[in-house]
Amino acid sequence: MKLFYVPIFNSNSVSNYNDTVVKRISNIGVSTAKILNNKKAYGVWGFTRGPHNDREYDKMNKGDILIFCVKDKAYQSIGGFGYINGFFNNKKYSLKLWNNEKYSNIITINKFIKFKKPFHLSKKHKVIPNIKNIPEENWHKGYEMFRERKIQGLTVEKFIEMLLQSIDNKVLYDLGSQKQKNKKIMQMIFQYRIHIKNIIKNIKNDLKKLTEKILKFRNVRDWTQYHDPKNLAEAISIEASELLENFLWKTKEESRNLNKEKIQDIKDEIADVLIYLIVLSEELDIDLIKSAEEKLKKNGKKYPVDKVKGRSKKYDEL
Repeated sequence: MKLFYVPIFNSNSVSNYNDTVVKRISNIGVSTAKILNNKKAYGVWGFTRGPHNDREYDKMNKGDILIFCVKDKAYQSIGGFGYINGFFNNKKYSLKLWNNEKYSNIITINKFIKFKKPFHLSKKHKVIPNIKNIPEENWHKGYEMFRERKIQGLTVEKFIEMLLQSIDNKVLYDLGSQKQKNKKIMQMIFQYRIHIKNIIKNIKNDLKKLTEKILKFRNVRDWTQYHDPKNLAEAISIEASELLENFLWKTKEESRNLNKEKIQDIKDEIADVLIYLIVLSEELDIDLIKSAEEKLKKNGKKYPVDKVKGRSKKYDEL
């Protein structure tokens, strides 16, 4: 993936940018889809012919990015950027799109992201932006010509990702095929399922290790004789009461703003409850994680989102 800066500084280029890139219409309001005989209305940009423009144009590939530099008062800024979808050289289309044959090196854009406010690059050729973790040499003093921009210390993908994370933006259009989108969605779902399975696997491994430590701690002290289910259930109740005692007579606001000492007391009580829960589940041969998952499924049926969202009523009161 390569990155190209396109200056949008004079009145003609501003008008062309707003029409064929942002709005996807010609300068007389005809849809780009109709002009290009396409089912989809792609964004369209054209370059004049010439040694410099031809050289830069020939460097481009599908999937590369055009960053559109605009004027915002005294600032040179980024207005948005588009992903290149295709190329063709055609004076007839140039005439139909911009009422001028000279923009015959044409590219189509299938995805365009616009910054909600222009992102200032420079003022009077002084570099302004300072986004954390983007090396300073990636900012320029304002190009007056269309050219490729080499990214230093980052990949282009990472540079774009960091821009999007740092600047408010909006996807104006994304014309990737539905088949491709569905494929990406299925890939994401598949990866998500693998991720969840790995998380559950790690939790089970962690719980197994913790259980082994707890049982070893208990066994070397010969406390197994006291750990029958009845006594363990009582111990859980007592430790839960000690946990509750930390919040006695406190307001809701106070319970959210506890000092370090109080937080440590609460951590200790939570740990006691967890330890006794683990020992009790071992005594009764109960799989804690499986039991929690099964209970969540039951609760999902008892408390469907459309009936309980924002409500605290019990399931038999719905």
